[in-house]
Amino acid sequence: MKKITINDMETFQKEFEKNFLPGFCELFQNGQLNTEVADFLLTDYNENYDDLFKNKELSHKTKALIALAVASAIYRPYCIEAYCNDAREYGWRDEQILEAMQVAAAIQCGFASVHSVQKLNDFAGNGNLKKGDP
Repeated sequence: MKKITINDMETFQKEFEKNFLPGFCELFQNGQLNTEVADFLLTDYNENYDDLFKNKELSHKTKALIALAVASAIYRPYCIEAYCNDAREYGWRDEQILEAMQVAAAIQCGFASVHSVQKLNDFAGNGNLKKGDP
């Protein structure tokens, strides 16, 4: 099995952006929704989404739990509900679903903490943070 590198992830993201982002610029023209572009983007998105969720290296069941955790981390209530229902349909127990959501929340909190410490260090390094400041 090939080891996935950061470069592989960056390549995937660039390819995704190349395929989907250009159409978004054309989505609205003169303040009106361009329904032709909207239909194309939705169809293309759905085809890629359906392909991505097929059983490959990860099962659809596992992907449903991952999708729920991501939706929870970025707080998209509609998606949380939809993926929660999917996770239950694929046999995940409520305790497992809750644990996946807790992991996502912990990771998100960790990111916020790291960014806060980095910013405080930046302030201190620039002389903008003085002794006794919070």
